[in-house]
Amino acid sequence: MTHLRSFLFPRLQNDISPQALRPLLIAGLIEPIVDGDGGINYNTYHDWPDGLFCAVNAYAPPMRTGDTLDIYWGKDNKIFTRALQDDEDDSNQPVFFFLPVTNIHPGWVDEVYYVLTRAGHTTPEEPSVPLRVLVKLDLPGGVDKEPHKPGHSELHIVQLPQDVIENGVDAVWTANGVDMTIARYPNMAVHDVIQVKWGQVLLSPHSVSADEVAGTTPIVVTALPNDIVAAGDSDALLVRYEIHDQVWNYSADWSQSTYVKVQSEVRQLVAPIIQESFNGIIDLDKLGDSDVNVRVNVKPGEFDLDDTVTLKWTGTPKTGNPLVNVQSKIVNSIPGVLNFQIPNTEVRAIAGGSADASYVLYKKNGGPPFPSKRAFTEVVAQMPAPVLKEAMGDTVMSGIGVATVEIQYPGMVDGDIVNMALLGIKANGNPHLYEAQHIVSPDDAKNQRVILYVPGEHLRILQRCKLNLFYQVSGNKPQHHGVSESKRLEIEVKP
Repeated sequence: MTHLRSFLFPRLQNDISPQALRPLLIAGLIEPIVDGDGGINYNTYHDWPDGLFCAVNAYAPPMRTGDTLDIYWGKDNKIFTRALQDDEDDSNQPVFFFLPVTNIHPGWVDEVYYVLTRAGHTTPEEPSVPLRVLVKLDLPGGVDKEPHKPGHSELHIVQLPQDVIENGVDAVWTANGVDMTIARYPNMAVHDVIQVKWGQVLLSPHSVSADEVAGTTPIVVTALPNDIVAAGDSDALLVRYEIHDQVWNYSADWSQSTYVKVQSEVRQLVAPIIQESFNGIIDLDKLGDSDVNVRVNVKPGEFDLDDTVTLKWTGTPKTGNPLVNVQSKIVNSIPGVLNFQIPNTEVRAIAGGSADASYVLYKKNGGPPFPSKRAFTEVVAQMPAPVLKEAMGDTVMSGIGVATVEIQYPGMVDGDIVNMALLGIKANGNPHLYEAQHIVSPDDAKNQRVILYVPGEHLRILQRCKLNLFYQVSGNKPQHHGVSESKRLEIEVKP
């Protein structure tokens, strides 16, 4: 049997008997989630007009025309049947289909599975291994009723202590931290994550508990002393928050904003300089395959020879957990510059997100450490659609022997993993998927271009149909977990 290895589908970690039918595969399934095998969010639900893109792994031969796969969304709740066609007879290949979402409703479903009945038989085989799936389509905060105004209408300002509202944050508040209360909001759910931004500093994410959802415990988020010091003093420091749920549905906008006066009276060294950040933005297209340099200016009077400077870079991707890089260097020249390099792969892994850098000066004589202010930057990138070289406008001829796909994206480096997908719907209404994976070579990186090829048979299969061509890029190291998907190129295949 051929088990599907596709970047479009998650690799579910189930304990499966070799004789059992493997679970249904759902493209874009969010995992892991608490108490379930995966989740479907708003974007996945609406990603394709024909429904959820699904697959069933090849099963024990023979696979024959007329075999039927009955899809169940909940025990005994059959919502779709997929029959194998003539071109799938004895194929020993995965079976693809779009699962209509008409009968897929929000909430938990304890058993998502399929049942195979082989052609010429009336008795079905044992059902596949079931999945427990959460479908969640509502956004934290619900609908922004006043989208023309700044901030989400239903995500109210953080509630600060009255003394902070009237007098601001002084040295005492700085030393103890500032508690903020978040008001209840529409579509509030357990495991929502509230991300408060204190100035330019992201506070530790707060996971919403069952008691907070029930209203028996208030939602309290604390700006800790280090956060307050890192954000710096201000006559009007911006405080706001955004929310995402456990399947990565984000609130439609940041909350309404409030402002607080901060006079921490804490000595801070000057912030480091993120050399490749211009006007607060690192453009990956301009960065190319270069690393990012973070520089600390060493000045007499503050630094002494043999002091230690420890830099902390925190990269926050658009979705997912932060990537932290901590480095230390010894002061060996005054005046001078200490240069810290952040690998290109770690920067590209947070495309669409942000980063901040700060350092702590540790004195050689064992005196108290001195923290710096933080430097902040956004990391932006456009992942353009691939180019089908043989296309003429938005069409391509099915008779060509091989189609050439050119992929160019900002920051391409040696070792990148590029996954390309061609997905279309055949004349019989069933999907056809072709994928190719490529590891970027030194020459590819030098030319900033990857060339992949699609055998012409895949175009002929989609004759008189449309195809979508796109790719994803990921780093070559497990810790560089950011994945970026390109725009999609839609092409009509003509005979």
